Amino acid sequence: MVELTTNVGRANEVTFVQAVVTNTHGTPQQVRVQSLLDGPVWPPREDGFAAPGWEDDSWEMGLLPGRSRGLGFASPADPVDPPVEVVSAERTDPDDLETAGEVLARLDDPLPPRAIIGGER
Repeated sequence: MVELTTNVGRANEVTFVQAVVTNTHGTPQQVRVQSLLDGPVWPPREDGFAAPGWEDDSWEMGLLPGRSRGLGFASPADPVDPPVEVVSAERTDPDDLETAGEVLARLDDPLPPRAIIGGER
């Protein structure tokens, strides 16, 4: 079983959705979560592109047993309950899953360049 918890907020005519997906299976799962909002999905962006795992109105990621992953997005659509649903969860090979270290290794330096904040970098 894959568990899904959600939180929804709305501000300035934008709906913000937060969700946590937990793999309660004893095997790795490839999980796909889809928005149920009646409007476009604005996923987090990295370098102008949708963050990894996002395609159109859905998010897909592999989860090891007992692990959780968070996801979030915004939309101009009105909130609904529930805002997202798990549309698929299939057993997958653990060698196909990224580790947290691999994800972190892909991230850029989170600090702004020193020249912007008044120093050399």
